[in-house]
Amino acid sequence: MSFCAGASRFTLGAAGTYTIVVTANAADTGSISLQLYNATPVTASPPIGGSALVVTTTVPAQQAILTFATTVANEVVSLQVSAQTYASNCNYGSIQILGPSPATTQVASTSFCSGANAFTLAAIGTYTIVLTPNGADTGSITLQIYNTTPWSQTVSANGTATTMSITVPTQQGRLSFSGTSGQRISLQVSNDTLNGTGGFFALTLLNPDGSTAYNNGLTSGPTFGPFTLTQTGTFTFVVNPYGAGTGSLTLQVNTVPPDLSGPIPTNGTATTMTVGTPGQGAAYTFSGTAGQRISFTATSSTLTNSWYDVTILNPDGGTLKTFSAYGSTAFNGPITLVQSGTHTLKIVPEQWGTGSLVVEIYIVPPDISAAISTNGSATTMTATTPGQGALYTFSGTAGQRISFVATSNTLTSNWYDVTILNPDGSTLKGFSAYGSTTFNGPTTLTQSGTHTLKIVPESGGTGTLTQKLYILPADATTASPGDGSAVTQTSTTPGQGMDYTFSGVAGQMDSFWLSFSLTPSGECPNMTVYNPDGSTFQNLSYICGSPKFFGPYTLTQTGTFKVIVSDSGGGTGTATLQRYIVPADVSASVAVNGSAVTQTMGTPGQGVDYPFSGTSGHQVTINLTYSLTPSGDCPGMTLYNPDGSVVQNWSYICGSGVHSTGALTLAQSGTFKVVVADTGGGTGTATVSLTGN
Repeated sequence: MSFCAGASRFTLGAAGTYTIVVTANAADTGSISLQLYNATPVTASPPIGGSALVVTTTVPAQQAILTFATTVANEVVSLQVSAQTYASNCNYGSIQILGPSPATTQVASTSFCSGANAFTLAAIGTYTIVLTPNGADTGSITLQIYNTTPWSQTVSANGTATTMSITVPTQQGRLSFSGTSGQRISLQVSNDTLNGTGGFFALTLLNPDGSTAYNNGLTSGPTFGPFTLTQTGTFTFVVNPYGAGTGSLTLQVNTVPPDLSGPIPTNGTATTMTVGTPGQGAAYTFSGTAGQRISFTATSSTLTNSWYDVTILNPDGGTLKTFSAYGSTAFNGPITLVQSGTHTLKIVPEQWGTGSLVVEIYIVPPDISAAISTNGSATTMTATTPGQGALYTFSGTAGQRISFVATSNTLTSNWYDVTILNPDGSTLKGFSAYGSTTFNGPTTLTQSGTHTLKIVPESGGTGTLTQKLYILPADATTASPGDGSAVTQTSTTPGQGMDYTFSGVAGQMDSFWLSFSLTPSGECPNMTVYNPDGSTFQNLSYICGSPKFFGPYTLTQTGTFKVIVSDSGGGTGTATLQRYIVPADVSASVAVNGSAVTQTMGTPGQGVDYPFSGTSGHQVTINLTYSLTPSGDCPGMTLYNPDGSVVQNWSYICGSGVHSTGALTLAQSGTFKVVVADTGGGTGTATVSLTGN
């Protein structure tokens, strides 16, 4: 052995004195620690089916040698390993099972990692288990040997369900039954308590000749099949629980009758599929011609699982389309046939559900095709068959803006999808819409030529949809002087905006009053203020109720600003903007226990300030009265400390008379400030007096 740290095991064959020679490399000097242990192996003889055995090795490199005997040839046993306490990774410890003849023949091997391993004892005799810890490791490990003779039972297809009991780790379950070539069978699994919680298992179906008909590496059921048998004789389902799982399963072998079959009409006449046996499905046929379009609908389902798989097969047996569907109603289509002849509609309930499903197949007529006006004239689409839509064409030029309006909807699904296609066939825009009225726009065209408006009812809806398409005129633009003068703009087309420009200087404060009158009534427009560089300065959405006040806002750039008022609901009408350049707040000092001071807010958004001197620890009460236009406005009031921080803020002080704050204890000394402002854009007077000590 070398100077590397570790432990080596060796056997002293004879009695006497032995010599250990330590030879350093070349001119090396240094020290090394050596220790001799008596590493006589730990021995024990645990019986098959006996209690768990804790094996402890106490010195480095010590092995454990365990023996057990079998009196039956080809006995199947399992060795369960658990609770190892060795320092090294469990994969580094080794366990060997050696056969009786000769005693050095390895039957199986495993590591110190927890788990169970099954092996077959081919010969009668005594077998040896050799445990070898990694390096100088010491510790303990728990072993238990089980007789894992498989659980076995023979049943009849369509007979009584049977319970398979797995009582020891790695025990197999084998369920046999008789079958005939061409027969279809399924296996139902229920009441799975493997590992105590319905665990996983591997399932294999063996043919009478021992070959594998089906194998599923890891599953938990609940139903398998249908399997079409290719031999005649005794078949066996083999269940291998995952890991060391134990517990029970209830198993039922059923024969599966042929799938339901027959022609299915292509005019939407309902066909009811009724499945009484798990694994059964349906294969309906219909005639179709290449290029025709079909759609599939389901209108009612009592399937126990709710989910089912649908496959449409071409006349040559190839798959045209496959999809999964759920619930009482479903739709898929339109689907374009690529071959002529007899097609097959195959339906398979998932998880081998039983019950009924009502389905319909339609030959879908071509999509409605026509030109649509861009002046807002109404066009009505009438979809008569699930899957039918419309393709309307219109001419447009790159840079033009269009808007879409729906004014009436009787579609059975209510939802529909709208796509605007460019002249080259690419998608310009797509959106989904719902209900009787819809607006979408404005949309800017990026190509010139004939565009297409594609409308597809969702979920196979049928009925009518009335829509309009507009080419929008340019937004009208008017300058706003900033002195409160009212500037009115008119939107004549759904999606058209109303624009206002004004000049501003960075640091300047502006405020706005907006009033509007739109059709249909109840519409809530948006107002966006853009900086001179085109970036958004303020974005105000869904302004409901007229008039509304906004501001004051401090401008951050110098140049020409733009305000755009538009209605995202497609309303038309007028909008009136009044813009104010807001002067600095008016300021006048007020003294504690002195006279009341009255100031005037002359511009919407302007505030009035009342500075006063105060001392930390003193108390002050603020008394406010006001008179504002429009009446009913409720101003706010804020008290600031000398360092600029807020002492307290009072919002929406409403009502006539004197409004008093109550005694406030000052926490700083210096000049405080009371600011009164009306966020509702009112103008008028505010009177403040202070009382205190």
